[in-house]
Amino acid sequence: MAININLKSFFKKLTLFISFLLVFNLFDILTRIHFGSTGIVSKLSIYFNFNEEASIPTLYSFVVLFTSALLLFFIFNNSKANKLKSYMWLGLSLIFIFLAIDEILQIHEKLSWVVQNRLNTTGIFWFAWVIPYFLFAVLVFLIYARFLMGLEKKIRNLFILSGIIFVVGAIGFELIESNIHFTTRQLNTKYYLLASCEEFMEMFGVNLFIYALLYHIKNDIATLNIKLY
Repeated sequence: MAININLKSFFKKLTLFISFLLVFNLFDILTRIHFGSTGIVSKLSIYFNFNEEASIPTLYSFVVLFTSALLLFFIFNNSKANKLKSYMWLGLSLIFIFLAIDEILQIHEKLSWVVQNRLNTTGIFWFAWVIPYFLFAVLVFLIYARFLMGLEKKIRNLFILSGIIFVVGAIGFELIESNIHFTTRQLNTKYYLLASCEEFMEMFGVNLFIYALLYHIKNDIATLNIKLY
């Protein structure tokens, strides 16, 4: 099986695409500030808003997360490592399947109200889903720490970097947005700009992770021929 992909070019194209999404998202924010939510332009531009569920950015995030899950399952299925290390890839694949489903169904937002009511959270924890998700992220890191150390240095560094970018975006920025929403009880311009940074970092982190997975496949699985230059 031969797949010819220029990995650097592929990564640049993915990054360029999410940069275009960011520009259109900012355009949507500006139109709402100056013209409100009425008018044909606003009704069209909302499909590029990073904070909307039924939008192109949400669909893109689902696609790249699910693609990551498929690549991880492919690595698991073709892994020549010992059984335990092999199943670590499967575990990551299942995590990314959940993240992809969560992106579409917004499970974390539904969970947020449950945790918020139980713990009576306020301020930066007003969006209370960050608590169980952060604890889960820490748990996954602890479980996979030894596994990460066994990977090739470049791939390990790319995995860690992409994970940091994703988590800082998804949880770090969410804490700030949470405090704004709790304080003002509204989604203002500052909130939308921070949400834009959050979503862009999430998408960029997953793009980088896909690049790392393809790089790993190129080096570790002889059945594929992936050009890298």
